[in-house]
Amino acid sequence: VDEAEVSDYTKSLGTDCSGSITAGETRTCTITNNDNPPQAATLTVIKDVINDNGGTAAADAFTINVTGTNASPASFPGAASPGTTVTLEPGDYSVDEAEVSGYTKSLGTDCSGSIAAGETKTRRRNSHRRKNRLHLRRRSRPRPDEATVSFT
Repeated sequence: VDEAEVSDYTKSLGTDCSGSITAGETRTCTITNNDNPPQAATLTVIKDVINDNGGTAAADAFTINVTGTNASPASFPGAASPGTTVTLEPGDYSVDEAEVSGYTKSLGTDCSGSIAAGETKTRRRNSHRRKNRLHLRRRSRPRPDEATVSFT
């Protein structure tokens, strides 16, 4: 005795589901179907840092946070390629990072969404060094008895 496979279930056949039986004998075949745990989904998070305005921060200076059901790890230091692998249950997720002074984060549209069982997605996080700007405006009129004005 057997039955067709059903996705997301593991089938087990009892000992009396095969063999021989004699006239007048009674046997009971038990087929058990056990639901499988949800198959995990995988996110690969790659942290890119653009230091073109005098910055020196490395990827690990940024703390990455992943929300999603049973995300592991859920919080970790950023890592350049090949990145950090995060496993989580299928469903909604989001990837964000803590602010780092002097850097502007860039969140792509793919840093949040939905992921299916067995699916693998790669997410890049960018932080760009902001230009430092200093604007000074000072007006001074020398006193009639002074010929030089200096600023420090």
